[in-house]
Amino acid sequence: MPWDEVCCIQVIKGKYVRSSSSKGSSRSYQTYELNLVLADGRFTRVNLTCHADEQAIHEDARQLADFLGKPRLDWVTNHEEAEAIAASLRR
Repeated sequence: MPWDEVCCIQVIKGKYVRSSSSKGSSRSYQTYELNLVLADGRFTRVNLTCHADEQAIHEDARQLADFLGKPRLDWVTNHEEAEAIAASLRR
């Protein structure tokens, strides 16, 4: 995939996972997704990773957006700015 097909980097909440062990203990956590969004008219998303380390996924998104020179849509911590960027991409 050519990098010029990427219009932005997206961070969103993934699934909320609940797991339990054979010993009866359980654990719940939120996952986060890092996606490339393509400028293909449909804004197709290409998932790069999904994990539970929110701080790390934001840093990964920042570094990738800086490297590619693309905007970052952070739907987790900066919804207003992400909406404004998304609206400008739809024009």
